[in-house]
Amino acid sequence: MRRTLLSGLLALPLGYGAASVLLGDWLSSPGRPQANGATVPVYACSNGVHVDLVLPVRDAGGTGPDLSRWFPPSHFRADVRALGWLGFGWGSRRFYLETRDWSDLRPGMALSAALGLNRSLMHVGYRSDPAGQRDCRAVPLSPADYRALQQRILARFAAPLTPLAGMAYGDHDAFYPANGRYSLLQTCNVWSGSLLRDAGVKMGWWTPFAGNVLGHLR
Repeated sequence: MRRTLLSGLLALPLGYGAASVLLGDWLSSPGRPQANGATVPVYACSNGVHVDLVLPVRDAGGTGPDLSRWFPPSHFRADVRALGWLGFGWGSRRFYLETRDWSDLRPGMALSAALGLNRSLMHVGYRSDPAGQRDCRAVPLSPADYRALQQRILARFAAPLTPLAGMAYGDHDAFYPANGRYSLLQTCNVWSGSLLRDAGVKMGWWTPFAGNVLGHLR
């Protein structure tokens, strides 16, 4: 029985990895054709663990509302007014605050996150133009898809939209309470991939890892 249990425990990560490859490569749809006319540039940027969706604070065409209405400079320690882009990520509160790199991961932390035992956060950071950065992929969206993406991102924030005091990676970012529970099936990258897929971007059925998202955005 002990051997059977051990075999089952070993099979879980192998099965999870195999599913991520199969369903991450299996396209849910080929994506909508490239929009004709004006597009709004959006980026998917990875730190190796999380994929953030990076949107212009104010898009040049005035397609969507100014995002600084929700995320004013006063929410951040540094003066961010000269930075024209905002990165958004969703994930486990404990995972976000205690795991900046895979080497920081601990078994108890992974288990609580996998089982959806802790609350979620939105991570928001002002940044410079991501164009040309190695770990970022450009995703041009039609005005309608861009507005819908904005609204889906904003809907993930819990009310009131107030940053958590003293919790940030640096001077240009902040964490906010979020809706939803992180789990093995609903990871930060599944969230990013699903938003891109809903915006008409070619994407796999299930994208638990950063590579599953960026792999379709070459």
